[in-house]
Amino acid sequence: MTNTIRNGKNDSNVNIKFFNKDVFFKTNFCSTHEIEYLGKIQDKNRWIEEHLTELSKKSYIDHLLIDWELYENGWYVPGNLNNELWNYKCEIGNCGRPETLKYLKLKIIVYDL
Repeated sequence: MTNTIRNGKNDSNVNIKFFNKDVFFKTNFCSTHEIEYLGKIQDKNRWIEEHLTELSKKSYIDHLLIDWELYENGWYVPGNLNNELWNYKCEIGNCGRPETLKYLKLKIIVYDL
């Protein structure tokens, strides 16, 4: 099993971010870091609750981020149960901005969402 990760990139070959944190995936090819680079795992559930516009919309965000893990130094996407946000951030195909993102509070860095 690999313990190397790589930055997710958009179609302009720029590292993708989500809420100002770099996004990574597991790879054996052209890795940029060891998984330990991410640091300690954080409480994603707490993060979601702190960023929701309405608590009643939590299940939508839980589903959107089902494959995403939050660490102190970035987001890690080890799975592919729901590729909607990943595809949007990487500009894969013709997918648009996921509607469920409207349930998250926008911070100062709107372009980084």
